[in-house]
Amino acid sequence: VICDPHGREQTCWTYAQFDAQVSRLTRELLAHGVATGDRVLVVTGRVAQLPVALAAVLRAGACYVPVDPAFPVRRIRAMTDDADPCLVLLAGPAPRDPDSYGTVPLLDLDCPEVIARVQARGSDAVAPQELTRPLTGEDGCYLIYTSGSTGQPKGVLNHHRGVANHLQWYGQTFLQGRCARVLHKAPVTFDVGLAELLHPLSSGGTAVLPCSQWWQADVAALVNMVAEQRIQVLSLVPSYLRVILDTVEDPGRMRCLEQLLLGGEAVPGNLATRARDLLGCRVHSLYGPTEAAMDVTGVEFTPELAVAAGENLIGRPEDNVTVRLLDRYGHEVPVGVPGELCLVGVQVADGYRNLPEETAAAFGVSPIEADGGARMYRTGDIASWRRDGQLVYHGRIGEQVKVRGNRVELGEVEAALLEVPGVRQAAARVCVQWAKEAPGGQAYGVGPKDAIHVASTIRFRDVRLSRDESLGFHALGKELLRVCRQIDRIDFMVPTASL
Repeated sequence: VICDPHGREQTCWTYAQFDAQVSRLTRELLAHGVATGDRVLVVTGRVAQLPVALAAVLRAGACYVPVDPAFPVRRIRAMTDDADPCLVLLAGPAPRDPDSYGTVPLLDLDCPEVIARVQARGSDAVAPQELTRPLTGEDGCYLIYTSGSTGQPKGVLNHHRGVANHLQWYGQTFLQGRCARVLHKAPVTFDVGLAELLHPLSSGGTAVLPCSQWWQADVAALVNMVAEQRIQVLSLVPSYLRVILDTVEDPGRMRCLEQLLLGGEAVPGNLATRARDLLGCRVHSLYGPTEAAMDVTGVEFTPELAVAAGENLIGRPEDNVTVRLLDRYGHEVPVGVPGELCLVGVQVADGYRNLPEETAAAFGVSPIEADGGARMYRTGDIASWRRDGQLVYHGRIGEQVKVRGNRVELGEVEAALLEVPGVRQAAARVCVQWAKEAPGGQAYGVGPKDAIHVASTIRFRDVRLSRDESLGFHALGKELLRVCRQIDRIDFMVPTASL
């Protein structure tokens, strides 16, 4: 279902209609030489072609690489060069400038000639022999880019076997054989945004897409969509939920919800209880880094679940996922003792594309004998076990933070600051905005005049300073810069931080 600006149904496809559209586009992709295991860049935004493009890329045996059309040309080009796709699919607000994509062939799904050619293709089921080779569980399913400490985004490749494992667990846990209506509201470049399409489409449910003009900060419009479309499963970051409960006149309109899935930030127990009481739905906390196929642990906040003040529960592992909490020597820590959260199992990603050193540092073989030499990912998160088998999240190793559910390496911000003419050294930190102030951040740099203070709003999407933006410079001195770098980073999961 595609909504209009008022949250009402504008376009509706049955599974038969959707399947026919996907088969036609799949054959168009195959005709363009897309082979099993290739990567296809999809630059569409949240438009009607998005779910068709996603399903067609996967049906052709290729790996789905989502790109936000609002990204700066420079970032799109960097992602294109790194992903090395065989084809780029464009639709809606996607930039059509070939310089954004180098020499990669473009297929514009809004072009009348392309539309006519696709519609002329066969709509029957795509036979396995039409693919260049059979698809395997180890083939890449999606490649998503996350923030990198070197100043360049890191591509994380997740394979079909891991995604299929998560989708099966999700269906059994939340859908339980019902054809649920799921709202697609997360950014298209997040694994959550991908999951909000794959979850319903892999289980006979209904994927509901907002209109392309919907602004994610418009919470009233979101509540209206949930009510109008009778959404049953909804994913939110806790800070967004808190805004809904605090500012929307009648959040009870969302009582159509059956499952509320919270993640991306720490989930306070009192917020989960408040949501359960006001909305009358089941409330869950889900945890999962980009380096694993979507979520890997979860917990339901039932009335019987005891949650201490300040305790951030992330639950128990999903099926076929093993969590190890290790000390610095690679030994498991006892119950109640914090350790680094490490993941073992089928949902662990293949690593970072074209970054062998970073892959080797984060991915490796589990040192635990019971894991039988299985692949392991070190998340950099700190957690501990409760005696009831629940995981408690404590914080983050290193300088990565989360801003409203978005992973940000402060090193990437600092690398961008170093590109400002005259800046020789730089440091960045998160600032918490409690009032209705414009989003802002603090960055410090050392330049020709001993030291400068760069006061600027940094757009999160590209984590790069706009070249036409005026910067304020104030002398601080090298010693203060050194102090700034030593300041403890704001807690990894902050509810109201912004850059």
